[in-house]
Amino acid sequence: MHHDTAYNLAIAATATASSIWQDDSDYAAGMANDGDPETRWNTSYPTEDTEWLELDWRTPVTFNQTTCSQYDDRILGYQIQHWAGSNWVVDANGGQMGAFATNNFPAVTSAKVRLVLTNMVDSSPSIYEFGVYDVVPQPDKNLKDAPEE
Repeated sequence: MHHDTAYNLAIAATATASSIWQDDSDYAAGMANDGDPETRWNTSYPTEDTEWLELDWRTPVTFNQTTCSQYDDRILGYQIQHWAGSNWVVDANGGQMGAFATNNFPAVTSAKVRLVLTNMVDSSPSIYEFGVYDVVPQPDKNLKDAPEE
């Protein structure tokens, strides 16, 4: 798959979060969708049972891929969810995130997406960037033309 455009839809969204490290604006939710790989959102410590990072757009957008890069290796389980008007719907379940994770799923159209941290080490999780994309599959170059009859 490749990005339909190089445009990360997350850049145009407003970010909110379940908590912020010591209420320090240097670790605010908006640091995770600012396009700067050096800034990051950091949860508070001690962490809540479920921490989340949410992106909201003024109008719905269509997307089928998210990317996450994290500081250290503190996230052991997570979900990608979109808002369906009255409830959150799970698009992807992930295990240990590692330094970078990509999640692909069937396209959805929504004005909200969130990363929900469901399992963390006993430390404060931190996300450098949470990306959202609408990607199109690349054509299979190994397909041969149908035989002529």
